[in-house]
Amino acid sequence: MDTRPEMLFSLILDTGIKKSEAVALKPADIDRSNLEKPVLTIKPKCEISQRRRIDLDPDWLRLLIEYMMQYVPKDSSSCTARNLVIHTLDVGEAGWRSAKISFEMIALVERCA
Repeated sequence: MDTRPEMLFSLILDTGIKKSEAVALKPADIDRSNLEKPVLTIKPKCEISQRRRIDLDPDWLRLLIEYMMQYVPKDSSSCTARNLVIHTLDVGEAGWRSAKISFEMIALVERCA
């Protein structure tokens, strides 16, 4: 089973990160030195903004590990905004959500929560 939809959905919903921030993530942006308190670092596009550090749910690391075992990107261009949208749409087809869900819908839920 492809873990990308669940991993991305959980990450976006739990952190509220932007689509552009999700696309720019690298494994090194996730501090796993303390498995009970993993931290995501969002690096700004411009030097005016500051880095953000966001606590992650420790259970999310399981999804990340499964994802990394299943999928090894060939290059950095494999994670695009289009792919991100496609994988969030896959959440509804994965069986644990009953409707098609877009990235924008996830962001709206996060803002209204």
